[in-house]
Amino acid sequence: MFAAACIAWILGGVDCHGADIAADGNQRIHGILISGSGSQHWPQTRDFHDLLVNDYAADPADLHVLIADGKEPDTSAEIVDGMATRETLGAAFAKIAAEIDEDDLFLFYVEWHGKGYVGRIPEIKRNAAYHGFFGSPPLIAGEGDEKDFKESELNLSLFCAAGGLLTGRDFHYGMGEWGVAYYPRSKMVRYRVMSHFGDVQVAGMGKLSDSDVLLERFTDYTLGDHNKNGRIEKDLGEVWDPDGDGKPPWDPETGEFDEDDWGEIDKFEDDCSSGAWHSKLGGVKFTVWDAGLDNRADIDINPGEQLEVDGTDTDNDGCIDGFDLNDDGDMDDWVSVHETIQIHRDELIDDEVRDYADTITKGTKVFLINSCFGGGFVNDLSSDNTIILCGSPEECSASAQVMPKKLIEAFGEKFDQADADGDGMVSFLEAFNYVCVRRQSGSGGGFYRFQYDDNGDGISQEGLLPKGGDGTLGSRVGLRKTAKAGTDPDTERDGQGGSPTEPNVQN
Repeated sequence: MFAAACIAWILGGVDCHGADIAADGNQRIHGILISGSGSQHWPQTRDFHDLLVNDYAADPADLHVLIADGKEPDTSAEIVDGMATRETLGAAFAKIAAEIDEDDLFLFYVEWHGKGYVGRIPEIKRNAAYHGFFGSPPLIAGEGDEKDFKESELNLSLFCAAGGLLTGRDFHYGMGEWGVAYYPRSKMVRYRVMSHFGDVQVAGMGKLSDSDVLLERFTDYTLGDHNKNGRIEKDLGEVWDPDGDGKPPWDPETGEFDEDDWGEIDKFEDDCSSGAWHSKLGGVKFTVWDAGLDNRADIDINPGEQLEVDGTDTDNDGCIDGFDLNDDGDMDDWVSVHETIQIHRDELIDDEVRDYADTITKGTKVFLINSCFGGGFVNDLSSDNTIILCGSPEECSASAQVMPKKLIEAFGEKFDQADADGDGMVSFLEAFNYVCVRRQSGSGGGFYRFQYDDNGDGISQEGLLPKGGDGTLGSRVGLRKTAKAGTDPDTERDGQGGSPTEPNVQN
């Protein structure tokens, strides 16, 4: 009966069937699961919860399921304990901290949005269009703060496209160049930013000229976009190739425009230097301008009455290359960028998540964080008896579903495949390796650089483990399927007896 009731995850090579287990010898899984309610996030969270309960004998009362977007899930809402607020999170952590013992397991699972800084990583094509975007405010690092980047290492994307992802293309464009917002067969609009020009023809406005240091933006819709909203709506009679010559308005392979498809420029915005650029500094004010009228964008951070140059797009690729965040005349200071997890009407910064986690001083802590910039939590959460799996590096966005789905497979229907050493347990190292090998294929799928840490050094690894000192703890800690009630554990090997519950994996 003892074997049937316990959760047999393994720590230090001794499972709950042994005599040397510490504390009470009864292994429990405690968990906090934070999720959105929609189809991209909730099915994985629900399935992971059900897997822990049905296959690993977790008590539903020990799993705190919290919704981050304030909406009720379409299905299985009965397992939801409330919204993810500071109050509900604080109560969940307090309950777990009071109940957990040395041989228990704490799971912190996130399948929801996060904020941070998208770094410039040219080899990661998925992020080519959006590097240099700050979802969280960059701060000059003070005593005790993380030193994430030097000011000179930061980028800020100014002029870049939006829409479909194209292999190998960087979507930025410099001043005076046309850039596109594009999605195949449905969206096409182009933009050009200039500071000084003469005799530019704009529909309904005639020829325009300008020669000041502030920036102007021109918007151009194709002739096939009759209502000029940037989308090709075929049900309204709009067409993708208005002149019918077989050439698209813009060729994503060559970057060339078929000018016959465009006509006159449709829209002109004057002095929009602090207007609707893609760039964002997370609440830090700035003005973009052209200090020397040299067709190179300059930036003034926290501008005063007189504009000052705090950074320049030196190569005119639409991205500021380093900037003086604190206006001290150099770019040598260290900058800290907090990663965040979105919760209901609020957000938690990395330091707050660490403070919550520090209240749990017993057992082994496992963090499964699938949110953008999730890898940035490693240097905050890394510690003894702690395993961290993240769906993205510190400077990258993540993809909903991908990592959670594969983890559910590893611990669920593909248990036998994930159990590489055949010991009847899927360790977190084995689960991570399974996820890395079988991550989603297709456009962008190969760019999900999952992160792992378990040695407490604050440095994550990617790719197959063990590597870089990581993997030892994760190879000893995992999930072992429990014996079915009423069976003899001596004749039914954990993970082999009966049919495991098959999770509802969304394809």
